[in-house]
Amino acid sequence: MVDGLKTINLKQGDFVLREGDDGEEFFIIEDGTVECLKFHQASKKKGFIMVRELHSGEHFGELALINNQKRSLSIRVKSPNGCKLLTLDRDTFTRILGSIEKHLKKDYDAKFDESYKQHTKGELKSKLSMIDVESVTSSEGGEKSIADIKK
Repeated sequence: MVDGLKTINLKQGDFVLREGDDGEEFFIIEDGTVECLKFHQASKKKGFIMVRELHSGEHFGELALINNQKRSLSIRVKSPNGCKLLTLDRDTFTRILGSIEKHLKKDYDAKFDESYKQHTKGELKSKLSMIDVESVTSSEGGEKSIADIKK
């Protein structure tokens, strides 16, 4: 196993990270599926838009580390049987993967923003499923984020 690589097991519905969090870790999905969610507010409705799904073998979290920015999306476990993730902290990521940094840079937000602009609000609302934010922003009631699990 790579020096500094850790394993985390999460249950369906657990948040790996939340939009706006500091980026401190890089993630590789060893087993399972996660959903990438963007917070959105339309008039009185607010919730998450599912931007894409990531599956076993795919990775996420590199943009916040490379660009030293806050997380641009929330990531939640979708798999009914949970998800097994491999993680690298910022220092280990920089040490091990720093030399291939340019290959990891992708502008996912620009891709989403362009897609978003192509739809009118009415068309977009009919295609998106909004999730009640109150049910996912609190770790009370059984839902946990990775920060809750690490405590």
